Amino acid sequence: MNFSIIYKFFVILCFLSSSQAIAKYPKISGDIIIDLGIDRLSVKNNNVKKYNSILEFQSDISLDLNRNWSVQTLWQSRKVAKNYYLNRQSYDPIISSNDRQMSIDDESLFIEELKLNFQNEDLVFFAGKYNPHFGNSWNKKRKSSIFTVFFGRDYQLREKIGLGITALFEESELSFYPFFNDNTDLSNSAINRRGRNKRSYQVSGNNGSLSSYVVALSGKNFLYVEDLSYHLAHKKLDVSSENLAEENGYVINFEYLFKIGNNSSIIPFYEFVKTNNMNGTRGQDVNHQIASLNFNYSSWDFAVSYFTKDIKKYNKISDKYLEYSLGYKISDSMGVEVSRINGKENNINHNALYTMFSYIMTF
Repeated sequence: MNFSIIYKFFVILCFLSSSQAIAKYPKISGDIIIDLGIDRLSVKNNNVKKYNSILEFQSDISLDLNRNWSVQTLWQSRKVAKNYYLNRQSYDPIISSNDRQMSIDDESLFIEELKLNFQNEDLVFFAGKYNPHFGNSWNKKRKSSIFTVFFGRDYQLREKIGLGITALFEESELSFYPFFNDNTDLSNSAINRRGRNKRSYQVSGNNGSLSSYVVALSGKNFLYVEDLSYHLAHKKLDVSSENLAEENGYVINFEYLFKIGNNSSIIPFYEFVKTNNMNGTRGQDVNHQIASLNFNYSSWDFAVSYFTKDIKKYNKISDKYLEYSLGYKISDSMGVEVSRINGKENNINHNALYTMFSYIMTF
């Protein structure tokens, strides 16, 4: 794939954005999030300290053609290993990564979403490449702690080809997403080539047909409780080989906004994800669970998060984490967060101190 096409497309979008004042349509809208993180890892009964740096870039860009139609994209840049699809890992620790070097050699730029979208007052419909809505913890745009986002990526569904339709109600929305794994040239990446996904790879959702799907119901004021948000979803990822088993599962998510005065609040958050036959591996059942309590006061944010991962397969794995994080909003576009996490991964105790600087620009 000639990745210069991707860069040219990005330059065209930026040009249209700078000239959108000339006419109402077409116009560009979106945001850019840049995260720079440095952490120190230590292992119990081991005096060796390991360091890691992370540079991540995320950008949502929408080319609005008119009031209803738009072309929406989601760009990502982060560390991704070579042969990403071929060497897909069933167990991926969030603290004790194999590579703890302070390097950006593995940075990859790729497109997670590229879709034609239609929306009116009561309906959303799109077609193309997209991320089905399954879970919320991985979303950088909500107030999640650093490792909560990393943990949620373990079960996030990404880079699918298919359709999506959402019925919009007064306080809720019902969505249906049929899809299959992206096996086009867009599954590769620029800068560091992670490799292209192939239909021959043995993994769930990789059969090339719209037989996999997610059904999701999201909304607010659950059971008439004001400011109680919820997200419920069921997933099914089909397979095309007798050596694999259908992956299926569900997510239950609740979040409550408890306001204290004009500039302070408490937000309890809970998310549970059940997955059967993870990645299509028969009998590999995984439970993810996150419980957090977030305290907000003016520009300050403090969170306590506890999350667990249980994997049932041959050798049972039960990972547990406790994270404390403190964040400060320097300005509307800049922030800093310091996180301390203690975790037990694969029966080994780890702890890490993580500092992340974030920059956000909306246009």
